[in-house]
Amino acid sequence: MGGPAITGQAAIESPWLDDFLLYCRREQVPVDFVSLHLYPERYPDPEKDRELMDSFIKSDISYEKKNQMLAGIPRIYNGPDYTRQTLQTARAKIEKAWGSLPEICITEWNASAYNRNLVHDTVFVAAFIIHNVVQCIGLADMMAYWTFTDINEEVPLGNAPFHGSFGLVNKDGVKKASYFAYYFLSKLGDQILEKGEGYIITKNQSGIQILLYNFAYYDPFFMTGDTSALTETDRYRVFEDKPAYEATIMLAGLQGAYKITRYRLNRSHGSAFDKWVEMGAPQDMSAEEINYLKNHSFPEMQVKEVVLTGEHKEQTTLPVHGVELILLQRKI
Repeated sequence: MGGPAITGQAAIESPWLDDFLLYCRREQVPVDFVSLHLYPERYPDPEKDRELMDSFIKSDISYEKKNQMLAGIPRIYNGPDYTRQTLQTARAKIEKAWGSLPEICITEWNASAYNRNLVHDTVFVAAFIIHNVVQCIGLADMMAYWTFTDINEEVPLGNAPFHGSFGLVNKDGVKKASYFAYYFLSKLGDQILEKGEGYIITKNQSGIQILLYNFAYYDPFFMTGDTSALTETDRYRVFEDKPAYEATIMLAGLQGAYKITRYRLNRSHGSAFDKWVEMGAPQDMSAEEINYLKNHSFPEMQVKEVVLTGEHKEQTTLPVHGVELILLQRKI
């Protein structure tokens, strides 16, 4: 049993979390976990937002009309490390109130809480996911991405194949770049050797795993609510300028035969949205077009076999929003 499943803004800027913690302690409620919904955005005027939501509940306005009204409200985005910072603050509040920490579960989380935010379909979200998961290791027991698919009972589907909904997979079953962020994370080992800005290195019984990412966040204009640079087919002008990431990894103590598998995820490889734009951004896609998109939206993959005698160096260059996974698997 747990809760209260409130937003990060409510947990930090209002007494919601404090009241919940106080009540549970006073009434001796056995709480197994504390849950939060973390989205790195907020409305500039929470009171007006609350009034608008109340009017939705009490009226018969159609969903599409409500969506248009919500789209007209500017969203203010928090900084790139909001998820980690909010978790740290919430954990401190919980530990101070209870003297110990239950499980901390993020039961909703994404780059935006708006189901028509066009950045959701871009390769940016892949780097966003990995950046935040790596930063939050040890801070949360669970981080549940909202949602797996664009097909969602809460909101009607958009008409376009990539209409900015939450999913890792679009309505036609095409895997977005964000899907492959989790695909890469699933290949990491259970022992962390080192992690830092833009990388994490792990190991398991089969070998070494190196995950690199070039994370670039929203630019100041988009962060303050200006969406004028965001269009259906041009969605990358709302991010900060950032150079390519030149990475050099030195490994020692590796002996024997290894298979090295390299996966590259970027705008050119593994981003279904960018491939869709390259196709001509077809709106009413045929089965053939959908299959073509599925078959051409996988990260680049390279495999080689080497014999190592101690040190091994990996060098690579990641474009902005790029992600790269390097697996060194020892051969028996």
